[in-house]
Amino acid sequence: MTTIPPWSYSALSCFENCPKQYFHRYVLGEKEPETTVTKHGIEVHKALEERLKDHVKKPLPEAYAHYERLAGSVEKAAEGGLLMVELPLAIDKFFVPTGFFSNNVWGRGKDDIVILKGKKLWTGDWKTGKVRENSFQLKVFAGFLFKLYPQVEEIHANNIWLQSGKIGDSYKFLRSEESSIWQEILHKIGRIETAFEKDSFEPKQSGLCSFCSISSCPHNRR
Repeated sequence: MTTIPPWSYSALSCFENCPKQYFHRYVLGEKEPETTVTKHGIEVHKALEERLKDHVKKPLPEAYAHYERLAGSVEKAAEGGLLMVELPLAIDKFFVPTGFFSNNVWGRGKDDIVILKGKKLWTGDWKTGKVRENSFQLKVFAGFLFKLYPQVEEIHANNIWLQSGKIGDSYKFLRSEESSIWQEILHKIGRIETAFEKDSFEPKQSGLCSFCSISSCPHNRR
């Protein structure tokens, strides 16, 4: 059986959308072609990272200067606490924190913004697309953060929608809910493990097929 690669929110989401696409992206390692949309997303995230990191504090490029209000709001919210940007999150199969590229890494991800204040923590995720609220990515981050920061009892989370310049819905995760968070994540991981056991990654048709670059898929519309 092929070794299962470390999972992430992106991998879980990809498998949910289409197991065949997951196999090509995460098992065969086929990179998704860069588009103007993905290039823009990468550039925006990099600009905001450099704007907020303590040792950089690079002003936003003119093209993204209109995001300064949101960046300033994050800095203000972080006063009296610890602000972390593009924070690597990684655990082994025993839920113990490990290195992002360690041989024993089981699950990993990168959190756009984390503000730690004692037993409370806030996390935010920059979103460059249209507003489509989904709490699961933030829930995955919360699962990781509860493992990385055992003193934290309460996590607040928001998506930050850059096109509209607005903070999305607020989500709250409590330490007492940690087991249920991981049950949901493990259920999705289990579906991937079953696919590996059966060596079956069937294509799944959806509205996203027109954007997919897997030419060998019968549902490819390109």
